[in-house]
Amino acid sequence: MSEFHQQLGAFEVWSFPALDEAADQIQCHISEEPEPKEPAVDMTEIVEQQQAVLNDNLAVLQEKTDLLDCITADLNRKISEVDESLLNNIVLLIKNSVRKIIHREIEMDDTLLQHMITQSLDSIKGGDSCIVYVPEEDFSLLHHDPSLSHLDIRCDHSLSRGDFIIKTKLSELEAILEQRLQSLFGL
Repeated sequence: MSEFHQQLGAFEVWSFPALDEAADQIQCHISEEPEPKEPAVDMTEIVEQQQAVLNDNLAVLQEKTDLLDCITADLNRKISEVDESLLNNIVLLIKNSVRKIIHREIEMDDTLLQHMITQSLDSIKGGDSCIVYVPEEDFSLLHHDPSLSHLDIRCDHSLSRGDFIIKTKLSELEAILEQRLQSLFGL
């Protein structure tokens, strides 16, 4: 049995320790010295080291970000140049295709140029007495056309197939395919 437990006859009796004994035991536990611990580490030094590492990493990341910004700006500039160049090439391709289609139509239909000249004469004043300048390729075709015999048709070597210039005393009409295509496509 324990020191607080006693047998008195047929009964077990529990007795509380004396107040002095309990106080001595408590004192005894309080007065015991704890085991020595490892010396305390200076946390400010560790924090400063980690802060320095973080600052170095931040500087490296900033350099890489700046490099990526430069690369992105260069790529955007190159893409813009390619876009503009591609657009110009597409416009030139369309312009050349339209020019070929018009020339082919004029070659296939001998009356087309005559019809264009007649319509133009109807739209200008003073069309009764005029001079019509056409390229050499069209001159032989139009010069012998009886429906245009009332016109003074002349050859102009600076004009291209399908072009013509009508000069009257009051006005001048230039129907030059290249100029029309320039204004149409803005080149």
